[in-house]
Amino acid sequence: MDEEILRKILIARARAQNKKPFTVSVSGSSMEPILYEGERVTVLPQVAYEVGDILVYYYKQEGLLVHRLLKIRDSRYFCKGDNALRLEDVDREEIIGAVQLEQDPHRTREFIELSLDVNAVFRQTGYNRARTLQSETYQLYHAKYLRKEETT
Repeated sequence: MDEEILRKILIARARAQNKKPFTVSVSGSSMEPILYEGERVTVLPQVAYEVGDILVYYYKQEGLLVHRLLKIRDSRYFCKGDNALRLEDVDREEIIGAVQLEQDPHRTREFIELSLDVNAVFRQTGYNRARTLQSETYQLYHAKYLRKEETT
């Protein structure tokens, strides 16, 4: 594992143990259009998390991820980036905290269900990204939630 990633993980875990808010910088596009590359977000460690929360957690060998909690089952947390296809199965111990946002228009039951449906299509296509992006389910999801408004 990259030393810089490990350092960030250790710092984040230390801060989480103190139950104090801290900031992280978003990397990548998996949470667009809610969070963008380079954006700094405040993370607050919590005792409990709810479906719809945007969590910061350590995921396998990938390091820290910032994705939305879509489902909780048998103390397992299932998260996915709003602009991603894969669903991650996360152990509660790996969760560092929840991102604090003033507004989150995607924190709705309809969005959560459609996001899970997109992942189901991804699995049904044998994890074929191109076929998933062409599906009616993904096209609806993209049109309703991911399309950026054109600016003039």
